[in-house]
Amino acid sequence: MSQRLEVCAGLQGWRFEEEGGATSTLTATVSGFDVYRSLKFENGTHRIQRVPATEAKGRVHTSTASVLVMPQADETSVTMDPADLKIETMRASGAGGQHVNTTDSAVRITHIPSGLVVHASVRLAAAACT
Repeated sequence: MSQRLEVCAGLQGWRFEEEGGATSTLTATVSGFDVYRSLKFENGTHRIQRVPATEAKGRVHTSTASVLVMPQADETSVTMDPADLKIETMRASGAGGQHVNTTDSAVRITHIPSGLVVHASVRLAAAACT
């Protein structure tokens, strides 16, 4: 799959950079003119059919690949007034047994001017969620 993406990028005049070395996942950066506009519809699950060289009877093997195409955002500097944030700790819900029921292990942060709310409860202690 990586080789096909690299060839496609080369034919379009784009730059293809593969990140990491895992065999089951591929993370790549493709840069060039109109890359996102051209690739944004590739999002989703793709069906890949192939006949492996080791397949004596010539049977087709089918695999799937999940594709996520995201534009690369420009770095920006954001300053936020701490007075604009309302930070609340609470008990998390879900799996975890009695520990979840007795420990403040979730955090909800509200940005007061915009009303945007972010909730996190993935760590064992609320201090680790902030």
